[in-house]
Order: sequence, then structure tokens, then C-alpha cells
Amino acid sequence: QAQNRLAVLMGMPPHDLSYMLDGPASIPSASDVVTAGVPAELIWRRPDVRRAERLVAAQSAEIGIAQSELYPHMSINGMMAWEAERFSDVFNGGAFGGTVGPSLRWNVLNYGRLLNNIRVQDARFQQLVASYQQTVLQANEEAENAIVAYLHFTDQIKVREESARQALEAERVAQVKYREGEIDFNRLFTVQQLLLNQQELLAVARGNAARSLVDLYRALGGGWEIRLDPSMDGESSSELPGVPPAPPAPEIQPAPRLVPDDLEDPQE
Repeated sequence: QAQNRLAVLMGMPPHDLSYMLDGPASIPSASDVVTAGVPAELIWRRPDVRRAERLVAAQSAEIGIAQSELYPHMSINGMMAWEAERFSDVFNGGAFGGTVGPSLRWNVLNYGRLLNNIRVQDARFQQLVASYQQTVLQANEEAENAIVAYLHFTDQIKVREESARQALEAERVAQVKYREGEIDFNRLFTVQQLLLNQQELLAVARGNAARSLVDLYRALGGGWEIRLDPSMDGESSSELPGVPPAPPAPEIQPAPRLVPDDLEDPQE
């Protein structure tokens, strides 16, 4: 299901993406330092914010169009024609004729309706402005929530790593005591279960940190800028027509080991 979702996001029919993937891998480790830049500038890259702003600009133009109906409209109209009683005389010089003259249109008698239309367009403009402000506020909320979540899970990883390290040490000591007959298997099993729980909590914290970092870049609109390059016309047919290639993916370092090598049980 995850591969089918990835295929849809890349604009392809759902199918097996094993040939494009490197196989199972560990959770990517997020960097300790994240460059967020100025949120007001980065949020501007979001397509929903840009769409809301363009709708406001378009509606502002609609107000100007409605106001223009209050003024007279003047134009010059013309017409050219060939007319003859017989078809053989259609293309003679005497068959050619035309008219030209000015025209004036002023809906002065519909002043009330025109004025109300201006008010309607202005009300729609105010509605779109409020929607634009709400979109910007929501974008700020998503970005701030992602930053807070990333910082929280980053701190949580440090605590979980220490807990897993201590649990592994406790499991190693319990293994030694069990082999020497000082404790029974139930106590050893309890310590091993504690170690497994701490390792699972650490993996969940690392996954949450990586996901919160993805949410942060998505909230800031990273990578969604439109790139138009005329030199792309000569590219190979493997690229989608009219769609610029995606920027290269950042290099992801493998996730660190769960515990240091010196704390692992040599018998595992």
C-alpha cells in the first residue's frame, strides 16, 4: 500500500516499485540542525497560500470591472461586404461596400443594479481576504507544530537511547547471573522484555522525529517551487512532458546503531 501511494504521488499507475527502491533500510536519522529560514518567506512557497493570494488578486480585478460599468463605453464599429445581384458580379469593384461608425453604451438607467453588483464583488473580496488570512494562519500553525514536534522527539531520542543502553546492560548482567544459576528464567525474561520495550520506544521516537522533519519541510512548502527551463525541451523522453524534474534527493545518513558495540552481548 505504501508503494502504491508513492506511485500515485509520482504520477504513475500503482505498481511494484521494488526496482526503484534499495530494499529495506533503517529509519533515516534527522540532522540535529535544521535550517528553517524566515517562516514568512518559506510559507509563501506553499501552493495553498499562493492560490489564496491569487484568488484575492483576481477578485480585486472583478471589483474594477464592476466599477467600469458605471461609466460610458465608446467604441467604433465597422463592416465590409461584397454584394451583387448576380454571382458573377460579386468580385467586381462595384460590389464592395462597407460601413463604419461610433457607438456609445451607458447603462445609466441600471445604476442601482450596477452599484449593488459592486457591493457584491466587494463582499466576495472581503470573504477571500478572510480566507487568505486563515490559510496563512493555518500554515504558520502547521510549521510551528512541526518545529515543536521535531524538537520534542529529538530530545526524546536522547532519553530513549540512554534507557535502551541501561536496559541492555541490565540484560547482559541478567544473562550472566542466569548462566551461573543465581536467578531463574522468569527474571531473565522480564529483563529481556524490558529491553525489547525500550528498543521499540527508541525506534518509535526516531520514526516520529523523521516524520516531524518531513512535516516541517512540507509545512514550509519546501521543494514545491515551479521551475521552468526552456533547455528541458531536448531532454530524454523518460521525463514527463511539461513537468520539470524533481530536485536531487538529499543524502541521508544511515541511522546510528541502537547501542554501542561494547554493550552488546557477544553471544548474540
